[in-house]
Amino acid sequence: MANVNIDSTQAQIVKNTHHGWKRILSKPISKKEPIAADQIKVMVSLYGSDKTAHNLMNMILNSYACFLRFDELVNIKLSHLSFNDSFLEI
Repeated sequence: MANVNIDSTQAQIVKNTHHGWKRILSKPISKKEPIAADQIKVMVSLYGSDKTAHNLMNMILNSYACFLRFDELVNIKLSHLSFNDSFLEI
């Protein structure tokens, strides 16, 4: 019996306790609020006249309409776009 190596951290009760405390001590997930259409209208009215701002507004509106994340938006290339008569396909 003297040469038996028992790892107490592998016991199921220890694992369950560890996971329970991780849940108790974790921070709650705070989901981000989506941008509202009114906020987009205000941004367009404030910054829509400048050409650089116009490009930025197009990016923001496309990300809003397509539910894109920032990294997805900045990786869009011209070859990913398909222009049709009544819509844009990404």
